[in-house]
Parts: sequence; C-alpha cells; structure tokens
Amino acid sequence: MADRDHRARRPPGGSLVAAVGRRRRGAGLKRLLPGLHLLVGHDHTDYQWKKLVPYLSKGWLDEAERRDLSRYESELFASDGTLRAEALPRFLPDAAGGPVGTVSEAGER
Repeated sequence: MADRDHRARRPPGGSLVAAVGRRRRGAGLKRLLPGLHLLVGHDHTDYQWKKLVPYLSKGWLDEAERRDLSRYESELFASDGTLRAEALPRFLPDAAGGPVGTVSEAGER
C-alpha cells in the first residue's frame, strides 16, 4: 500500500502472516459460498481490467461471466487460498533490451 505521497507502507493488520491468514479465511468463506468472487479494491492486473471492469459495468454478472471468473480464480489460487506456483509474478526483461522490464500476469511467460 502507499500513502498519498506514494510511499510504501505496511498494510493494515501488519505482517505477511496476517495477510496469509486473511487469504485462508477468504478461501474458507469461498468453500461455504462457491458463488463468491474475489474483488480487490486496488488491483492493476488483467483480472480487474479484462474481467471485472467489463463484466460489472452493467451492474451484475451473468452465468458465463461467473464461470469465467471461477475458472480464472482457480488458475491463480489453490483450494487453501495460496497462490499457485505457476501464477507467481515474474520479472520480464524489456523485449527490446532496454533497462526497464515489467512483471508478468498470471500464465504469462
């Protein structure tokens, strides 16, 4: 997270251990409510821009969109809420050999 001056700061609740605990509780909730979908308030990934924004722009999700979100989420997360190894972000060097690269999206190599 960042403050208004864009300086990194510790997320609410503090530690990585707390973050993992929150994710596991979310996974437990998802098991109880299979129709539940992850909506991250500060997401700059394809999940938000290619899925959530267009799907929710009309105010609701149809069944095909729900299935697509479920499929995408299952590619990212194991049933215990942990990020799958193949979905971990990776640094990608600049294709033209420049000094600034990018970070991969899920499944992107």
